[in-house]
Amino acid sequence: ENPIRPALSKIPVKPPPAPPVSKKANPVSTTAKPVPAKPIAAPAKKGPVFDDAAYAKARVLAEERCKKSDAQACLGVAAFYQLGKGVAADLKKARSLYEKACQLKAPRGCVSVAKMIQDGKFGTPDVPQAIAFYAKGCDLNFGLGCAGFALANQKKEGTTEKTRLAFEKA
Repeated sequence: ENPIRPALSKIPVKPPPAPPVSKKANPVSTTAKPVPAKPIAAPAKKGPVFDDAAYAKARVLAEERCKKSDAQACLGVAAFYQLGKGVAADLKKARSLYEKACQLKAPRGCVSVAKMIQDGKFGTPDVPQAIAFYAKGCDLNFGLGCAGFALANQKKEGTTEKTRLAFEKA
């Protein structure tokens, strides 16, 4: 039995005070007709957030920053080329920009190019090359890089000490 429970029951509890009574007549009439509810407006049509012109302008600005070794800008431009936003899709250009971002120590660039290589976006999947890019991402302490490395390496070599360590780091 809880020794605190009986002690709590001995504490007097005051009921909350009653709301004040108004001397004015009640404005709510019991004979009033219900007011019909207003119809809910239809949700706005979903469409692209930006048009191609806006993507093209953003791409141009990001390309300028990428040329000045801004890794995040390189990632953005690579995504524009990969997805064909504001520019014709060009996977080779996307790959070179992801590789540049990776060289500039942006781990998402390493993982993005690894995934493209692993998925065969440039022909036959090249698992050893993908593993090398995943390893670079993992070396930069990016969990997806470590996970990608571990999964790809496990498929290639089975469970090894390298695979186990990468899983732990992910």
